[in-house]
Amino acid sequence: MRKFFLYYLPFILYAGLIFWVSSLSQLPDPHIKFDFIDKFAHAVEYAIFAVLILRIFMISGPKSTKTAYLSAILISILYAVSDEYHQSFVPGRFSDIFDVIADAVGTLCGTCTYYLFTRHKNRSSES
Repeated sequence: MRKFFLYYLPFILYAGLIFWVSSLSQLPDPHIKFDFIDKFAHAVEYAIFAVLILRIFMISGPKSTKTAYLSAILISILYAVSDEYHQSFVPGRFSDIFDVIADAVGTLCGTCTYYLFTRHKNRSSES
């Protein structure tokens, strides 16, 4: 049960949060006109999402670390695509391929950061 609260529940809640925000007809801050900020927000959002998925795979998923990373990346990008598709049905929102690209970049950054952090952490625990 502890594993559920530490690993699975944060992922489920975060996926729900992404879905809920995508369901809003108007985002809380409509004054953001600078596209870079929007794409950066997408990247950060999916960096966190990918890390949450990766954490689950690292404790209970594929035996291969490489498979865990690739699976986390693939699932994150597929969720990003489904999120943009979902937005296309929300009044006042539209889907944008550049949002998916920003999400994919964030996914890659998140998994790379996780790798570097855990590699450094594993090295320091070995010494």
